[in-house]
Amino acid sequence: MVGFWAFFRALLFGSAAITLKNLALRHQLLVLQRSGRRPRLTRRLARENPTWGRRRIQADLAVLGYEVAELAVAKYMRRASPRPSPTARVFLASQARALVAVDLLLLATLTYLPLCAFVIFRHDRRDLVPINVTDQPTAAWTARQLVEAFPDAMNRAAEKVAP
Repeated sequence: MVGFWAFFRALLFGSAAITLKNLALRHQLLVLQRSGRRPRLTRRLARENPTWGRRRIQADLAVLGYEVAELAVAKYMRRASPRPSPTARVFLASQARALVAVDLLLLATLTYLPLCAFVIFRHDRRDLVPINVTDQPTAAWTARQLVEAFPDAMNRAAEKVAP
């Protein structure tokens, strides 16, 4: 009744087009609200594609005709564990004897001449292998530093290669 009265009054005052649009939009809104429940979301897409991110899943759902917020997609995705897997810890514990960190550092002297330092850090002992310094580093010098730092490892490698 209120809608009819507004329509009639708009006809009298000349804004019939706006009132007619408002009535049509209100009718559409009522029809939409009556048209049924919202579908229940289970996000099977996230389970079947664990490598997909929430943006990709959201885009895929938009292609299918479902407009869903990114945070709603994230709610249904499997969360990664904050801890490393036990296999990673076992691997690091068993391989710590063989892990080393090697670096070539460029240093400057008091007279601004460049020096190159070869540094090796052994993870199993948590100490530095003696540092060697040169002003002209070459590939042969670097290889010699490795052989001098790990003589037993080089001998074992040579035994495996030689028949």
